Amino acid sequence: MAGEKIPASVRRLFWEYGDREIRWPEDASLIIRKVLQDGTWDDLRWLRGKIGDEGIRRWLLRHEGGGLDRRRLSFWHAVLDLPEDQVNAWMKRLENSPWERRYRE
Repeated sequence: MAGEKIPASVRRLFWEYGDREIRWPEDASLIIRKVLQDGTWDDLRWLRGKIGDEGIRRWLLRHEGGGLDRRRLSFWHAVLDLPEDQVNAWMKRLENSPWERRYRE
């Protein structure tokens, strides 16, 4: 593979991938989603250094929230000034998700 390896601190987010190499930019969408959902502040700083806030914003809009949970969508909505109507639609969709409902029941 031609891309660059991700830092070890970010790589730990991909424990379920075993020995499979996760590389940037080939696995960019996977990396972005994992970092936004489960990353630390250091991981987020790394990602922001790679694609900037505008890149994160574009990714979230293109992937309709990217499957992030409500808490993280609310955070990125505030930080990136995402369109409220779109974020509300993503959250409404989450209300119907069995994964989200299990935390409320």
